[in-house]
Parts: sequence; structure tokens; C-alpha cells
Amino acid sequence: SFGKYTSYATPSLFGGYEYTPYEFDKRDTVSVRDKHNESLKMMPALFSKNGYNVSVCDPPYANYDYVPDLSIYKDMPNVKAYNLNGKFATRLEAELDGSESVIQKQNRNFLIYSLFRVSPLFMKNVIYEDGNYFAVNSESKYFMRNFIDAYSVLKYLKDDSLTKISNDPQNQFLLFQNELPHYHILPSMYNSANDRVVEIKDGDKILDGKKLKIRNKSHLAHYYVNALTYKSIAEWLNYLKEQGVYDNTRIILVSDHGRELGQFDELIHPEGLDVEGVNPLLMVKDFNAKADWKTCDDFMTNADVPIIAMQNVIKDPTNPYTNKKLSNDMKKNGELKVTDSDEFNLTSGDAKTFDYKGGHFWSVHDSIFDMKNWKKID
Repeated sequence: SFGKYTSYATPSLFGGYEYTPYEFDKRDTVSVRDKHNESLKMMPALFSKNGYNVSVCDPPYANYDYVPDLSIYKDMPNVKAYNLNGKFATRLEAELDGSESVIQKQNRNFLIYSLFRVSPLFMKNVIYEDGNYFAVNSESKYFMRNFIDAYSVLKYLKDDSLTKISNDPQNQFLLFQNELPHYHILPSMYNSANDRVVEIKDGDKILDGKKLKIRNKSHLAHYYVNALTYKSIAEWLNYLKEQGVYDNTRIILVSDHGRELGQFDELIHPEGLDVEGVNPLLMVKDFNAKADWKTCDDFMTNADVPIIAMQNVIKDPTNPYTNKKLSNDMKKNGELKVTDSDEFNLTSGDAKTFDYKGGHFWSVHDSIFDMKNWKKID
């Protein structure tokens, strides 16, 4: 990926190589908000134009808002947009804690909400506490709320309220985003959800001849939430197989960035970059694919996703907002530029370029796993 955080890494995932941070900033007459929105709208616009019904779920930072502003799609034909995050949280809480526990929690929050309403302005954020209202378990209060909001969508994804199977020959394009891997909490904090993942213990693991460090709570928590995410997606894919719509579907699983966990010694650059932070997931299952699992060692980035999605489906795709043809020639013809900025908050949407808060750019070519291929740029 082209950055360690969503704001830098998302535009190129949805919009391709024109929207990597380095290229993003070259268009310094267009606001960050407008360029970000272009990237989120590009694939829906092209698939819609080519006769597809398009569904978009939880597009990250749409209109440069933490809660996606779906109005960016309002004038696009055959495009429907939804914010699903949190819509099924109460149902999941009742299943995990029991309905009485949920009612007690709501009654308690209602009482503290009264205190919130009459408190002076400078105290409101402290009392609100991201909707947790002084939750008892202070260690997990923030992540637990967000975990439930995200996990509940994946858990009920195969329900008829979310997935409907039809014999309608109309082509469909689904762009679906879920933040569950962000909220890495230990299994003890989410009760019966742990029944769904394989338990692991502290200690280094050897996988495909490489050592993976599992040495602290953060390592364990990241493992569990990723395992839970994969299991949840797998259940949905199995459902698609049962319904006979798996083979006629191209499926891409991708993340916007990785996480700096220091789990692989060989991924720590001598000048400090942990490449694990920019090593995201990318998995592809093509139409009617029957081959066994395999790992491809080609030099790939998540900016390849739009091209993969449109391959042999949309002829000569052109970005409707810049009139440039989609291409990965930038990857083929030179070194790509990745930012290591630790600024995870959004840049002002009215700004014309990103604010990197002292971060550097790094150039990289060919394999990201060879530290000789990385170079810090002044």
C-alpha cells in the first residue's frame, strides 16, 4: 500500500495509480476532498455506465467525513449506497450478552445521557466517551463499541436482510467495506465470538520457513480479529456457493494498509521502516476459477484493484474525472513512492495536498520483501 493509514492508502485502492499520495498531490488545484471522492466514485461510475447495478457499502471517508456521506453518489444512475456499520449491533449484543444485559446497559446509558445533556460544553466529550458513557471495562470500551458495530455486519452478512439471491440476469457490482480488523481486542472481551477462531498461545510461529513473532497482547489481539474476519467472510462465501452464485462472481479481498507490529525481522528496514505496515491483504478469485490456492510473487499493490476488477469486463476503462485511461504502467516503468507518515487524522478536506506531519517518502520497486529495493527520499 502507499501509506500506513486509511487517508493515504484508500484513494489508490479505489481509484488506481492516479491516486497514490505522490500523484494525488501533483493535482494541486483540486481539493483533497474532491480527489478522495473521485476515487470512491470511479469504479461505481464505470460499472454503472457499462450496465451494472451498483451497490456501495460504507465507503471510507466519503466526502471526507468520518461517517461516510453517501450524498456523493446521489446523482449517479443505478448506484445505491448504504451505511451498514452499527445497524445490527443491538442484535449482536443481545446474542452475546443476553437481552436483559442489553436492556440494563441501555437504561444505564440513558441515565448518564441525562447528565451529558446538562453538563457544560467542555465536559460533554469526556462524558460521551465515544458512546460508551463511562463503560466499566475501561481497557476495551472504545474498541468494543466499534468492534460490535463492524462485526455484526459481517456476522449477519448472509441474512436475507443483507444478501438476496436472484435469477435476474442483470449484472451486479458490489463495493463493500468493513472495519473489523481495525478493532483488535482479545477474545475474552467478546465472549462467544471466540468460538469461531482457532486459539493460539504466545510464542514465535514458523510459517513457510519464516518466523512470525507472537509475543504480546497486541500480537494476539491482531491475530484473533483477523482470524475472525476471515472466518466471517468464509461463511458468506460458502453461502454464495450453496446458492450457486460463487462461480459466476469475481471476488477481490483487499485491505487499504497493513500494521506495524514488528513481527518479521526481515521486514524491518535498517533506517526504521516496518514494511509490515504497508503490506496489505490482496486475494483474487476470478470467474469460474477452479484452481487450487496459490501465492503469486508478482510485484503487486492495492492500486491494481480497479484494473483487476474491470479486466475483460470493461473495455479500455477511462477515469471519468480525469479522462485518463486506467493503467499500471507506473508500476512497470519505475519506482513507486510510499509515505511512512504517522499522521492518521484526516487532512483538511479543503486543502489541495496531504499533510504528512514530518513523514518521509520511500521509493520501492520489484519485491517489497527485499530491503535493498527500498530507499528513503529526502
